[in-house]
Amino acid sequence: MEQQSPNNSFHSKIHSGRIIMDFTESYTDTCSSVGMAARMGDLGCVQDLVWHRKPVDVKDNRGWTPIHEAAFHGHSGCLEFLLRQDVVDPEWRTFENETPLILAARGGHFECVRTLLDCDADPTAETKEMFTPLWEATGADSFECVRLLMRKGAVVQINYQNYTGFTPLHTAAERGYTHILDYLIKHGARLDVCADVDMTSIFLASQFGHKDCLQILLQTAREKGQLDLVNKTTHDHATPLLIASQEGHEDCIRLLLTNGADPNIPVNDLNAVAAHFAVYKDRPRCLQLVLPVTRQDVLFNSVNTMMHPLILGLKLKNTTCLEILIAAGLNVKAFLPLNHDLFEMDQHLLFTVLRYDNSASVLCHMEENWPSQGIEFLLRAGLPCNIQNPQELPPLISALSKADFDLFLLLLKYGANPNIYHERVGGNLPILLALRNDLLPKLIVIDMETRRNLFGKYLIPLLMAGANAQSCFSALNVITEELVYDLHQVLQDTIVWTNLFPLLVLILCFTSNVSLDEKLCVLAQQFKADRLLKKIEDSSGTLSHACRKKVVQQFASSGCYNKDSVCSLPVPSILHEYLLFMEYGTHISEIVQDSLKYLTIKEHAVIHELQPEQGWG
Repeated sequence: MEQQSPNNSFHSKIHSGRIIMDFTESYTDTCSSVGMAARMGDLGCVQDLVWHRKPVDVKDNRGWTPIHEAAFHGHSGCLEFLLRQDVVDPEWRTFENETPLILAARGGHFECVRTLLDCDADPTAETKEMFTPLWEATGADSFECVRLLMRKGAVVQINYQNYTGFTPLHTAAERGYTHILDYLIKHGARLDVCADVDMTSIFLASQFGHKDCLQILLQTAREKGQLDLVNKTTHDHATPLLIASQEGHEDCIRLLLTNGADPNIPVNDLNAVAAHFAVYKDRPRCLQLVLPVTRQDVLFNSVNTMMHPLILGLKLKNTTCLEILIAAGLNVKAFLPLNHDLFEMDQHLLFTVLRYDNSASVLCHMEENWPSQGIEFLLRAGLPCNIQNPQELPPLISALSKADFDLFLLLLKYGANPNIYHERVGGNLPILLALRNDLLPKLIVIDMETRRNLFGKYLIPLLMAGANAQSCFSALNVITEELVYDLHQVLQDTIVWTNLFPLLVLILCFTSNVSLDEKLCVLAQQFKADRLLKKIEDSSGTLSHACRKKVVQQFASSGCYNKDSVCSLPVPSILHEYLLFMEYGTHISEIVQDSLKYLTIKEHAVIHELQPEQGWG
């Protein structure tokens, strides 16, 4: 016979670079002509082939004979005819130890099942993986097949477990086959048999939300004095109530609570209970059902930080669960243990050098990809954005350290103090961290198809919020061993210098009484900008410089600092130029205007961060 390719529906599949074999594949050249006719259900063809002495016992690559094909595909006429042939045995096995009866039950083919049983097929046969005809009939949702098999002797296997530990009752509970489940229970199916990872039929009905099955199971458990099964846990200590809360099955939750389910049983490691998983999966109605019977200490105090209701609620895109929890007594000011890994390069600085506490406000637990709705809701609800004790890690420092720009802006919006000092830091720490962040990326904005460079993504909002940058310069003149982090340290740790000159210009333009020390002057000379920076430095102590800073900050806070707005003021043109920083040159004026225009009102344009360029720029 000419070699043929396998049927398209049975090809091997390639997934994620791995070849996954489908072991049910069938190659047409290994299936006999009788087997192919039986598969198609063509009784006339089967008869004609057999009468012309074609063999009926040829196996294909799976060990299937024609009677396996007929049984699996539900062709009872072909099956009856083949079983009448002298050489045919109804107990023939495939390579997986499947009998025709097992295959017929798998398809829920009642006539084929009856035909095979009438030919004395074994109703208790099992495959290599311990699947039985009764299990297969249950999985096919065929009540008629289940009932017939039970009457013919399969009842002895009613609690028989396959390789996963599943009994027919587990399968019926998992899939919601209420009629079969009720029949199995009435004929001796046990509720206390556990599948792999200790799952009971009650757990599976709860997991998949099959209320009617669960009701029958709980009623039976009550009648048999087995209601303790309502709190039977899996290997990781998950209860039926916990899984129902996680999956959002409100009716099942009500049934379980009515029958004594305990909402305070925690899972291993996390110490999280049903209420936590309701929040985790954003199931507010389920949360409302379990919350009144959940103990406060279990809900808020003993749980692992990553499953704390505050943390879980903040990860959601709506605030419904947070609102429910606050009404139930959630303390939004709670201090939670910090994961130091969130802070990457500042971990040593913050917790070893500056010795901030290891527990902090939930604001310090925020991660960049979390939605902002929850945190803004908590800020409106009274969550402080400033420290409550001296050793607490300030949320603004946390946001700057993690370069979480959205949280950084939100904290400033709600009044975070932009001036934070530490005895071991030379000057205002937010300014130093903002400068460190701004020295790394290169920012561009494309507006009206014009590409413009921007500087001071973190620095500008801080300066507009009134951050004191002067302290970072004056601290350079203080020599003490206690200072471990200052402006020199920031510059020393930075290998990308492209942004340094524009950032120094921005700081000097919005800082009074600045004095550049010798090291900074050397840097300015290398940029050939020493004269310009000296000019700005000299003017920083004047009253006019301080007044300009206030006026420009006012313009920027309302998002209208630009050349047109400034020039529309009813003052002499020389003042227009002064407010635009024109005395330092057009280039400096444009740096200030662009930075204030695009970095104080985010909606104006999309800002792109480019990979940093090495060198002096």
